Amino acid sequence: PRNLRAGLDARVTSLDLQGLDTLDAHVITCLAVGTDGTRVVCTGSALYTLSPSGLPTLLAGHQITTGFIDNALAGQGGAARFCSPSGIAVDGAGNVLVVDMFNHALRKVA
Repeated sequence: PRNLRAGLDARVTSLDLQGLDTLDAHVITCLAVGTDGTRVVCTGSALYTLSPSGLPTLLAGHQITTGFIDNALAGQGGAARFCSPSGIAVDGAGNVLVVDMFNHALRKVA
């Protein structure tokens, strides 16, 4: 999608998601906006932050490969694995909280 209307925060009226086209991401399963304007999306089994222009940067996980690997144990966010992230939130400290549905876990990405 080119623009996604978000009523999550009065300061956010639309999100330019044009950069996600580079990921071949057809389905965005969840979206969160932090108090500082940080935008995070789930697509596949990966989490991405979006730049102000909408370009994605991998935060954690892998677009296709699922599983359970904690990024604290793996040492890098890209080495983390999720199995169907179905909800995300950004807390006041900027941590991303992830509902990892099929791993039956609530996980924190710092």
